[in-house]
Amino acid sequence: MPCVIIGGTGKGKVVKGRVTVGKSHLVSSMLSMIACNELAVDPQAPGRDLLKSEMKAFAYMPNGRFRKMEAKTGHHDDAVMATALAALVARKAA
Repeated sequence: MPCVIIGGTGKGKVVKGRVTVGKSHLVSSMLSMIACNELAVDPQAPGRDLLKSEMKAFAYMPNGRFRKMEAKTGHHDDAVMATALAALVARKAA
């Protein structure tokens, strides 16, 4: 099922045949899983260093009156978002 990451804290719902989930909720859930030792990346996993690098560059960035979660300028967050999506699916399946 397709997934759309939206701004905000939405916990995820099915709308018109696709899942929508708030980016803040998605990343916060992944960070919670890491803190609770529910999610770990094997030291030998391909892409581990890339994920670690992207997580270090991921932050709350000013956006007018609000802050948004994203990679700092010049960095990417693809691996972070992919891992967060996978963690969400794993948590729902457990």
